[in-house]
Amino acid sequence: MNQPNPCAPVEVPNDNLAYGKPVTASRSLSDQPPEYAVDDNANTQWGSGEHPVQWIQIDLQGTYRVTEIRLLVGQYPAGNTIHRVQVRASGGDAFQTVYEFNGSTNDNDWLVFKPDIPLENVGQIRIQTIASPSWVSWKEIQVYGELMLP
Repeated sequence: MNQPNPCAPVEVPNDNLAYGKPVTASRSLSDQPPEYAVDDNANTQWGSGEHPVQWIQIDLQGTYRVTEIRLLVGQYPAGNTIHRVQVRASGGDAFQTVYEFNGSTNDNDWLVFKPDIPLENVGQIRIQTIASPSWVSWKEIQVYGELMLP
């Protein structure tokens, strides 16, 4: 009888385009690296260890049509924040701001950006925090959409 090995690791599909992708940041605490923002684990976080302005950037390793970006806030204390969602085309030079969250946020809030028209030709995403009462940190960054065919 041919049975799968229950102890063998299995690659489980994940619709989150940012999951496990290469990520860089303006700064990071040694025990809160940027990879923690794209690990699909709300119990870990990227922590900059500094106040704004700070950023975290994800290379999607392809060209995508993006329909939704979700951000899980890591913040203490609560207060007014400004976060810019920026995108860059694959192989592009400059980031373009496509949305700005501006308002009061708390730890564990989800900030969700769903553009009216999907964002085309996206290769990298950067979240730039301009204002916050706390050090800049994200528990999760999730990106949804589809691969664009050449």
